Amino acid sequence: MTDTLPDGKNSKAFADNYFSSVALAEKLKKHQIYYIGTVKMNRVTGNKLLKPKEMKKTARGHCVAQVERNTNVVCVQWNDNKVVGLISSYVGREPMTEARRWDKKEKKHVQIQKPKIVEEYNKFMGGIDLLNMCTNLYKRYHQEQGTDKKEVLPLRKFQAACAYALTSAGKGKKRTCGRPSLEEQEILEANRSQKKRYVGVPEDVQKDDFDHFPMYNPTRQWCKVCPTKNSAFSHIKCMKCNTHLCLNKDRNCFVKFHK
Repeated sequence: MTDTLPDGKNSKAFADNYFSSVALAEKLKKHQIYYIGTVKMNRVTGNKLLKPKEMKKTARGHCVAQVERNTNVVCVQWNDNKVVGLISSYVGREPMTEARRWDKKEKKHVQIQKPKIVEEYNKFMGGIDLLNMCTNLYKRYHQEQGTDKKEVLPLRKFQAACAYALTSAGKGKKRTCGRPSLEEQEILEANRSQKKRYVGVPEDVQKDDFDHFPMYNPTRQWCKVCPTKNSAFSHIKCMKCNTHLCLNKDRNCFVKFHK
């Protein structure tokens, strides 16, 4: 993946935990390619940080770090919604900044500490563990015959995530989460087929007791008097008001409408 990056130009590479290891960060640093990536803590050699179960018991926003003495590759562990591990060859946890998070227990937004390495990673990757995010957004359930699913599914998920990333690359406008912007909403409203709305009859015409005669219409429409939940179709409409109304042995909405 880094074959296209020139040596000695202080390039930066970012990846998720599918690729990350301390050995990779050290090797890239020798070519002056600096690296940040999420990492599984069992891949960190000489790891003296807290175990994930112990780290989860700490306060949200708690962060610990260790540095490899020979290469200065730093490993950071941060407790957010879950315990996140990251490694980098050029940035660590300092300076700490604040992040806004929703507290389920307190039912309000709170400010927690966020290390610099997380801020730098999110700036270029768009979120922690981008591969897992993509595979969860676009889940595919395969039925493999005579093949171990544990071997096949991770590879298929990786292929699908890479294909999605490649097809999305270079597109002009980036899709964002949440409601569409006002501009997008206006375009949607313009393209949306407009339903023909019922225009009410002026009250002075509706109740003038003059020239209101029922006529049969082959096309049925909703009665304008019946309640919404119990609305019925009717072939009868008023010639003057051009309004469909029930007129049968059970209901006489025609009279009710003109009173």
